[in-house]
Amino acid sequence: MNTFNAREQAFEMAFAHDEEVRFRILARRNALLAHWAADRLGYSGDSAARCIEQIANALGAPPSGQQSNEEGVLGKLVLDLTTSGWELNREDIVKVLQQCEARAREAVMIG
Repeated sequence: MNTFNAREQAFEMAFAHDEEVRFRILARRNALLAHWAADRLGYSGDSAARCIEQIANALGAPPSGQQSNEEGVLGKLVLDLTTSGWELNREDIVKVLQQCEARAREAVMIG
């Protein structure tokens, strides 16, 4: 294996690792947001599990370079939460999403 091939292989391994870390962070972030929303909506038991699954799956973790469905999900969360009596707007939900992502990043990076 020449130097070029070794460098290319190292780059590919680093890219694969970075994508795996990105996926794990987004998956954890989505689960945290879903749990937060289910709690605010007053769901428990099976209802909470279904709500969490729906939100986490809707957010998903898109392939690198592709747009996620975040805008649609955030809009639905705002509608559901305001209908349930919470005075939250899109910016409030985005702040929660960012907090969830920070917690998820920390958890994934720590191990």
